[in-house]
Amino acid sequence: MPPWAGPMLKLRRGVVRTAEAPTAWQHIEVDVDGEIRSARADTHLVGPCHVGDEVVVNTEARDL
Repeated sequence: MPPWAGPMLKLRRGVVRTAEAPTAWQHIEVDVDGEIRSARADTHLVGPCHVGDEVVVNTEARDL
């Protein structure tokens, strides 16, 4: 990694609280450290998400 660049990912564990019907990109809401965050899941890559699933999400963009 170049010395001027910081980490590109900030990964956090969370629990799915709501999940729309799975399509190619499934909309889910995830509880991350007590905060509900909106997320998308690529179901072709990770499969469909269900309420209660533990997931890993990249929170870097939202935390900037």
